[in-house]
Amino acid sequence: MKKALVTGSRYAFYSFVGLKPDGNSKLHITSTRFDEPRALKLVGAVGTTVSWHAAAGDKVTTYVGGRDKALIKKVSRALRAAGFSVAAEVPQEIGGDGPRDIANRNRRGMGVQLEISRGQRERFFEDGKLARAWVEDPAHRTKDFHSYVAAVNRALR
Repeated sequence: MKKALVTGSRYAFYSFVGLKPDGNSKLHITSTRFDEPRALKLVGAVGTTVSWHAAAGDKVTTYVGGRDKALIKKVSRALRAAGFSVAAEVPQEIGGDGPRDIANRNRRGMGVQLEISRGQRERFFEDGKLARAWVEDPAHRTKDFHSYVAAVNRALR
């Protein structure tokens, strides 16, 4: 999704993904402990950051957290206007509001963290499949996928 957002745009992109066909959750690094030098250099050079994360749960929703309260409101409004559920409350453990969170390590010290539930992510791909090879193939992306990316893009303008 992140890659789709930045394709043909003015946005920079960095991705940390597991390369195994499955079982990549064992490689999880929390966003407050992620300190890969290239990522920190990129984030430190920009004024706005949106980090995308996979949240657990079958509920079809997105948790929008972070420290950039104005952008959180814009992203939440844009997602809701596009017909997506945005949770009213973000659990503390995925809130993305710590100063060491990768989303908040930009020049302004505040960004947005999207935690997209498994239930929501399943709606982005045909047959609800989330295997890496499946989600990387643009042919399997649903209308919801494209609408979601477009909504976040509108909020960033």
